[in-house]
Amino acid sequence: MLKSSELSLCKTIDVDQPIDDIDLDWLSGDIHVLLGEDELIHVMQYADQRYAERKLMQPSINGNKLSIVDGRKKTGFIGFNIGRTALELHVPRRVLNSILVKTTGGQLAMNGIQASRCQCKVTSGSLTLSGNMEKLEVYATASDFYANNVKANRFTLHSSSSKIEITGEFQHVESKTTGRGLHMDCLQTPNSFHSISTGMKAVVCIPDQEGFEVQLNERSGTLKSDFELTPKQGERKRFSYKNGKRQFQIDIRGGSFHLKRR
Repeated sequence: MLKSSELSLCKTIDVDQPIDDIDLDWLSGDIHVLLGEDELIHVMQYADQRYAERKLMQPSINGNKLSIVDGRKKTGFIGFNIGRTALELHVPRRVLNSILVKTTGGQLAMNGIQASRCQCKVTSGSLTLSGNMEKLEVYATASDFYANNVKANRFTLHSSSSKIEITGEFQHVESKTTGRGLHMDCLQTPNSFHSISTGMKAVVCIPDQEGFEVQLNERSGTLKSDFELTPKQGERKRFSYKNGKRQFQIDIRGGSFHLKRR
């Protein structure tokens, strides 16, 4: 539960019908998405005394989809907001079809999420995440992204001017990052890994268990590897380690990329 002496509960909704898809579009403030204790979806909004009632959340249900929109977006208060607010969303302990969250200036925390698809778009805010997803997509701009105990078959990361720290298990990774830093700790070696890093320091840790191949494209950066990479005969900038079954594509456009043994 969110606890603050300055914020009080001001609006709640309890959804007792089957919901498979959740779409949340929110502005600033704390946003907590966590597992509930029953099969209902519970949404609670907290605010201080200066927060206008007309700016409270606007929920809607269409079929099996629950949409929640920040009331500030509906009433034209973007860019000039008085008062503080926070949102708490309790979801059932089952696999959702999708959960899509978009926030500008928010501090988003999603704990223990189970979904076929999870998408987070964060601008000028922060994201902390844990859970199990078939497909995970994170788009971060001028934000901090921290993930721990995350498991996803496919992980797509696009970030700009963001600090990224991730620990988890991923089968396929697509990463396009610009500026600041990336530290990804893979608990197992991905089957495929495609990285484009621009003007930043990227560190990717993998266990020394499986062999892999690396297709390298260095435009103005440097690659450091803890693994002894063997050039493949007749193939420019292609290297192998052990049996070379896993496929890595590393594109460095300024900065450095460190392939590190965990």
